[in-house]
Amino acid sequence: MKNDPKGFSQLDEIFEVDTTTGEIVPVNQTSSTSLTNPNQDTTIDEDILFAKSRLKELINETSDFSEFAVRIAKGTQESKDLAVALESIKVQSSLLSKLISIQQKEKKPEPTSGQTVINTGNTVVFSGNANEALKKIRGE
Repeated sequence: MKNDPKGFSQLDEIFEVDTTTGEIVPVNQTSSTSLTNPNQDTTIDEDILFAKSRLKELINETSDFSEFAVRIAKGTQESKDLAVALESIKVQSSLLSKLISIQQKEKKPEPTSGQTVINTGNTVVFSGNANEALKKIRGE
């Protein structure tokens, strides 16, 4: 029981283990999407990729938790458990919305000089002027 500043020796006795001969193993907590230097300037494309990757990781984590919370809530039928399950589903829905929002903003077509883009609200986009379109339709 040498050098036990926090009194862990009592825990050794309770759990009947000897931690004085143990080895401390560092835990690797870095994610594949973690920034090497958070203060480093990054491009908007790098930030978008990072945000999308991190959101996907969070969605996977909340999905696992939501499934677990729903199983518990179904089993117990307690209002607290049901509230936790619903909140986790709400968080997951919010994360999915944020991911879709980022993907929609990611690549917007930019008009070339001299052309105007008319977005009709549908998936069809008209670029150019009406005379050029009529010439192409007529085959001129």
